[in-house]
Amino acid sequence: MPVNHSARLEKVENIIRLINRMAGSTEGVSINDIMVEYKVCRRTAERMMNIIRALYPAQLEEVDNGENYKSYRLQELYRQGPIKLAPEEISCLSQAIKLAHRGKREELADELQHLEYRIKSFCKEKDKYNVENIAEMEDISMSAGPKYIINQEILADLRNAITN
Repeated sequence: MPVNHSARLEKVENIIRLINRMAGSTEGVSINDIMVEYKVCRRTAERMMNIIRALYPAQLEEVDNGENYKSYRLQELYRQGPIKLAPEEISCLSQAIKLAHRGKREELADELQHLEYRIKSFCKEKDKYNVENIAEMEDISMSAGPKYIINQEILADLRNAITN
């Protein structure tokens, strides 16, 4: 939950959040992503990236996203520690974020998104892909439109197949 700080501390908090996001990202973070998420101009977003570059020169990795812009992530910064989370547990956050957006609870959605970035920053690369695949599969099961009755055993089998 964000705490009211002075503008100076807010900048530090934003850098820490950006580090967590970049460490938890498989697709990377672009300058445009930083501009949108932190509501800053391009020059400020570039300064933020330069700080990351200076702090983590060996871990900063450019992501080949096939687009005309560069994205970056931090590799090997964190490893999954003593708390082991299953991809199914982490993918619940994606669902909660979507539900918060649908319920017009934007502040809650933002906090859940930051929590997801922090948790993913502790995951191994393989687990991040599993989380994304499970979230995508479950998103299909809760999408708008006609409601289909989906056997929960089949969903459990799909989760198991993705993670093993």
